[in-house]
Amino acid sequence: MERLHIQLFQQLAVSVGSDSPIELGSPTARALFAYLVLNKDKAIDRRQLAFLIWTRASEQAARRNLRQYLHRLRRGLEEIDPNGRLILTEGNTVRFNPQADCTIDVFAFEQAIAAADYPRAIALYRGDLLTEIYDEWVEDDRRRLARLYRDALIHQIEAHEAAAEYKQAIPIARAYLAADPLQEAAHVRLMKIYYASGNRARVNSQ
Repeated sequence: MERLHIQLFQQLAVSVGSDSPIELGSPTARALFAYLVLNKDKAIDRRQLAFLIWTRASEQAARRNLRQYLHRLRRGLEEIDPNGRLILTEGNTVRFNPQADCTIDVFAFEQAIAAADYPRAIALYRGDLLTEIYDEWVEDDRRRLARLYRDALIHQIEAHEAAAEYKQAIPIARAYLAADPLQEAAHVRLMKIYYASGNRARVNSQ
């Protein structure tokens, strides 16, 4: 199998090479898969996972749903994973195979942040984490990653300002404003960069 590409920023997308994204099924199936990928470094207790996804179901119904949806996911992935090696079940645990040959945008983003490679981090951030999923479990990671993205934008803006590269700083400053439109400091900073770049008209129009 070719390397698998998993996109978690904005909306979940799973593809191989340049092929179209694989259809994983219902929103619930997609949420289950996304959770397993985000937590690929640990084996997850079946009971915990069932209650996390089906918060209002009885234990019996939640566990039954988990079995059914794991089966559906494996069927959806058969085209690229005929041997069922992507999703592992061992005893009372479930996990996404941490040894799977795949790229995952969220983890690549975090690696870029750790390496202070802010241009790459900014390019990887297509939008907030899993915007199609409204479950409570996604909220902390969504906020954390959005904060890291804003920090990366600030670092890059400051680097351009230090080098007097004001025109290059403008799109980054605009992206920061889009990421946090209610922050007055973001508006002020963008206007200062427009002014420094010589675009007085844009400053006066605001």
